Amino acid sequence: MNPMRVLMMSLMMVAQFGLSPPKSWAAEVQSAGQGFDTFGVIQTIFLETREANISGYRYRFTDIGDDASEVQLLGSSAGSLELLVPGMKVWVIFEESSDARQVIFLEQIPESEEVAH
Repeated sequence: MNPMRVLMMSLMMVAQFGLSPPKSWAAEVQSAGQGFDTFGVIQTIFLETREANISGYRYRFTDIGDDASEVQLLGSSAGSLELLVPGMKVWVIFEESSDARQVIFLEQIPESEEVAH
């Protein structure tokens, strides 16, 4: 199994027990040397190219096999790119690529959470 998937599943298990990343995680943080995570606000969604602008950065979503981007909406265990809307606050785990950030996991966070972007 991909090491980033193991990290993501571990983070999801922590979330199920009522824990969340500290609010002080306002900037990008490298996660176990495999990828990064950050908080942001969705500005624009491009469904035709499966991309989104989040706090000034371009993020790409994939729907192919084991590398499919996972999306989780607030109060739900499911979600999809098509259900995201501008203005939503999100927590994103991603990998860097030459032209965009590849989303591994995106979770909507409460509007009351502070984000630095």
